[in-house]
Amino acid sequence: MLLSRHQNYRSLLSVIGAMFVFGTIGVFVKASGQSAFNIVFFRCLFAAVCLGIFTVCTSQIKTEYFKPKTLWPLIMSGAALAFNWVFLFKAFELTSITTGIIFYYTQPFILIFLGFLFFKETIRAYHFFWTAMAFTGLILSTGALSHGIVITNLSQGAVFGMSAATLYALVVIIAKYYQHIPPAFIVFIQTSVGMIFLVPFTRLSDVPLAGYHWIFLISLGVIHTAMAYLFFYRGVQNLRTAVIAVLGFIDPVVAILSDILVFGRHIGMFQSIGIAMILTGGMAIQLGVGPKA
Repeated sequence: MLLSRHQNYRSLLSVIGAMFVFGTIGVFVKASGQSAFNIVFFRCLFAAVCLGIFTVCTSQIKTEYFKPKTLWPLIMSGAALAFNWVFLFKAFELTSITTGIIFYYTQPFILIFLGFLFFKETIRAYHFFWTAMAFTGLILSTGALSHGIVITNLSQGAVFGMSAATLYALVVIIAKYYQHIPPAFIVFIQTSVGMIFLVPFTRLSDVPLAGYHWIFLISLGVIHTAMAYLFFYRGVQNLRTAVIAVLGFIDPVVAILSDILVFGRHIGMFQSIGIAMILTGGMAIQLGVGPKA
């Protein structure tokens, strides 16, 4: 029991740590000054190189991982991971970042359903209650109520945002399913595949050969992808999908806080309440607060 509890805390901290890193992506994306497709391509490239070296040096590559029944789902998850980012950026383009984020964070509900479908995990009423609270907190924290939802191309933005959410949920489920495979190898395959899929959409001629943008692009690949997903998958493989779902809301909270610290953005009372609701929902679902029947 003690070992199980210790493992649970380690997994919890791994996911929380990854979410904190994910939350700062926006700052590095803006600082890089590159297009969405170029950013995602280099994110995959630098992550794949980093993890390729790491898996070889630590002997985490085994021939059994290349069997079709194992490799093909990982390849598909790599395509899903890359296009999850692309669809999210497309949702931002068609509506706004705020509106796109709201549609994208329907993912916790999709994740809870997939956890029941693939792992037969019990879905309790309080799982949806605390997740709904966190989602409501997200809407408040983005300032959508005060600024309004962007109506232009709303339906297309909704399609891209929720498509991105579905792809993200599938990536998490696949990573959770392959618990016998080291997370480093999973992310290596995913980013390698993502890089290949994105080649036709990448315009390398738009990227200057010298400049500070490389610092941010390398960071997005090594820190925000290779290291962050390594910790994320380590945690995902040992946590219930309901817990993973609500912890995902830490990402936008950190994004908002980093926006405040770096760009001097000010938040109002409703946004502060929203952040508190997100944190409350996440803590409550982890502690199992609610009727068990």
